[in-house]
Amino acid sequence: MQAMPAPVLSTATGRRGATTTFTVSVPAAGSRNVTLKYGNANGGARTVSIYVNGAKIRQTTLANLPNWDTWGTQTEALNLNAGSNTIAYKYDAGDSANVNLDQIAVDAGTSPTSTPTATPTATPTATPTATPTATPTATPTATPTATPPPGGNIAIGKPIVASSNTQAFVATNANDNNTATYWEGGGNPSTLTLDFGANQNITSIVLKLNPATEWATRTQTIQVLGHNQSTTTFTNLVSSQTYTFNPASGNAVTIPVTATVKRLQLNITANTGAPAGQVAEFQVFGTPAANPDLTISGMSWSPASPIETDALTLNATVKNIGTAASAATTVNFYLNGDAAGTAQVGALAAGATANVSVNAGAKTAASYALSAKVDENNAVIEQNEANNGYTNASPLTVAPVSSSDLVAATSWSPVTPTVGSAVSFTVNLKNQGTIASAAGAHAISVAIKNGAGTTVQTLNGSYSGSLAAGASANVAIPGTWTAGSGSYTVTTTVAADGNEVPTKQANNASTANLTVYAARGASMPYFRYDTEDATRGGGATLQAAPNFDQALIASEASGQKYVALPSNGSYAQWTVRQGQGGRGRHDAVHDARLRRRDGLERLA
Repeated sequence: MQAMPAPVLSTATGRRGATTTFTVSVPAAGSRNVTLKYGNANGGARTVSIYVNGAKIRQTTLANLPNWDTWGTQTEALNLNAGSNTIAYKYDAGDSANVNLDQIAVDAGTSPTSTPTATPTATPTATPTATPTATPTATPTATPTATPPPGGNIAIGKPIVASSNTQAFVATNANDNNTATYWEGGGNPSTLTLDFGANQNITSIVLKLNPATEWATRTQTIQVLGHNQSTTTFTNLVSSQTYTFNPASGNAVTIPVTATVKRLQLNITANTGAPAGQVAEFQVFGTPAANPDLTISGMSWSPASPIETDALTLNATVKNIGTAASAATTVNFYLNGDAAGTAQVGALAAGATANVSVNAGAKTAASYALSAKVDENNAVIEQNEANNGYTNASPLTVAPVSSSDLVAATSWSPVTPTVGSAVSFTVNLKNQGTIASAAGAHAISVAIKNGAGTTVQTLNGSYSGSLAAGASANVAIPGTWTAGSGSYTVTTTVAADGNEVPTKQANNASTANLTVYAARGASMPYFRYDTEDATRGGGATLQAAPNFDQALIASEASGQKYVALPSNGSYAQWTVRQGQGGRGRHDAVHDARLRRRDGLERLA
C-alpha cells in the first residue's frame, strides 16, 4: 500500500526541527518496509531522523543523486501498531538534512484499512524541482546505493578485534555507539573484525567517522569480508572500493551487503586522512538467522522440605526459545556456586522444552543458592549465548536432622613437652546436635601415633551421663604418656551415641598434631651451677618461671628459676668450686648467658 503523495517539501531550510509527518493505517501490528521517495543533489549523502508514533527510531542516510530532477528511494523496516500510525522525518541535531521529500509507501503484505494521508506537522519552504543554478560537485569514487536496513544496529558491544591500533585508539571504540571515540589502525593494510557469536542475516553496513567539522573530508579504500558459523574462512562480500567520508554529509558511508555471517571484517588498504584505517562506528543492520537459543525457565527440588538425611533431587526445565532445533548438550547444577551434578538434555526442536534432574545426595543443614547453566561449554551455537544461566529466586533450605552429635577436642599438659615428659590428656566433649545425648557411659580413646602412623600408646576414658544439645564437658583421660622426641598425631575417638544418627557419627573422631622437643642441656661432662647458687647484689632478685614455654627467655632458666637484673649495677656472680676448673675464682654474669629485653636484663 502507499501513502498519499505530499507536496514537494524540504525537511530543512536552515531551520533545525523541521518535520514532515505521514499518517498511515495498517490492520495488524508488526515490522513493515516503509519506502521514502526523496530528492538530494547536495553533492553528498544527507541524514534525517525517523520517528514512529512520536518515538525516535534511528537516523537514516539518503544517498546523493545526480540532480534535483531525479528521485531516489530509501527503505526502512519499521515496527507499526495495528491501526493508525505516524511516521515522521525530522531535522534533528546531528542531521545534515536539506533534502526534498515526496511520499512514502508501506509494503502491501496486508491491505490497509484506509489510504494514509501525508500530513506535514511543520510546513518547510517548498524547494523548486528545477535544477539549481550551481551544479553540485562530483560524487564519491564509489557511491553505494541506499539499502533497506531491517532490524537495528546489531554490532553494538559485540566482540571486536583489530589487526593493529595506534596509541589508545583501540578496536572497541568502533562499536561503542559513540562517534566521539574511534579506532585507528597501526598501518595499512589494517583489519577490523566483528564477531556476532552466531549467524546474522545482514542487509547493510554503515561506517561513521566523527561528524565534527574539524574532521577533513577523506577517502578510505575498504573491502568487506565475512564467514558463517559453519566455517572460519573469510570470503569476499563486497570488493575493495574507495568511499568518501565528508563531515558536510554526516561523515558516514552506507555499504549494501546481503549475507548470512557470524563474523564480519573490514580490510582497509588506504586512507587519505591518516596513515591507516579509521572507524568511529562500525554499524551493521540485520536480524538473527535461524539458530537455537537454549534457556532454563525454572528449577525445583525434591523432597520439598529436605532434612540432612534426605537425598536431594535437583530439577530444571530447559527450553529452546530459538528458531531452529538444538543438538543434545548438558545442564550443570550448582549449590552455593559449587558443582552439584550434570544432566544430559537431548535435542530440542524450536519452542520445545525438556525436564532434567540430578541426584545431589544428602547435604548438611544450611541454606543453599540454587542455580544451573545449560550448554555451559558452548557446544551448541545459539542466537544468544548470554541467557543460558538461571538462579532460583528462593534458596534451597536443608533442615537439621533430630539427633545428638558428639565431637571431641583434645589438649595436653605440658603444652610443649620435651623428651621424657609425662604427658596427660584432657578431652572437651561437646554435643553440637539438636537433642540431648543418651544417658550412660560414652567411651573415649586417645591414640598417640608416630610419624610412620604406628600407634605408640592408647589411653582410654569415658564420660557418664547425658549431654544436653549445645552442652560440653571436660574429661580427664586416665594415665600419662612418656614423651619421645619427634612429631606425633593424637587421634581422639568418641563412641557413637545412642541418640546419634549415622550421618552425624562421621565427626566422632578428630586428630591433632603434637611435637616433642629434645631436652635442653650440655651433652658432655660438666659441673652445674644453678641460679640459686649465685650471689646477687644491686637489686638483683631470684624469680621462678610459672610454666615452660620455649619461646620465653625465662623458660631457658635452669630448674625454671632465673635472676632478674632490673637496673644498672644489678649483678649475679658464682664462685667456682675447688677442683672444678682450677683454683677458686669469681665469675660474674659477663661469662654467663645474659639477655636484655625492654631494658630488663635476665640471666638464663
